[in-house]
Amino acid sequence: MIPSGGCGVTAPKKHETKASRVLAGGPSGLRATELEAVHLRLTNAENAWTKSQEEADAFCALTTTSLGELLDTHRELKTDEDRFTRGHAERVQAVKAEVASLRVKLKDATKRLEDSHGDLVDEQHKERARMPGSGFTRVGAEAKGKGHSRCNHAVGYVQELLGGERHRAQQ
Repeated sequence: MIPSGGCGVTAPKKHETKASRVLAGGPSGLRATELEAVHLRLTNAENAWTKSQEEADAFCALTTTSLGELLDTHRELKTDEDRFTRGHAERVQAVKAEVASLRVKLKDATKRLEDSHGDLVDEQHKERARMPGSGFTRVGAEAKGKGHSRCNHAVGYVQELLGGERHRAQQ
């Protein structure tokens, strides 16, 4: 009997056939040439089985090796992915912190701008109250024409930067 390989293939068992009984010296009506033909076929089958078993063992070893290499490669790729992802996540976190800081600064600048605008309007009212007659109109028109439109422009720009958040909050 031929020994079995490591991949789960077992060797064929010799069967009790007429040919094996004749070879063993049992009674039979077979001729010597028929016996030689049966013996040759049996030898060829055993040789073919041995050859296929060797090929199966070689493929089994190749598959096992390739699977191990594939698993090693996967582990390396996963490690690289984790490392890159961690670095990317840290950068995203830093950008988020910077955005939050800039929003705070922008809100502070908006507050100061609105305070300045309020001060300007108060100053215009005081100036109008102090100026009698025709001077009142001229100074008021200059203040209103120059300072007020600049403030409105700046307020609009800041609101645009905030994405209209302040405008939406007021509504």
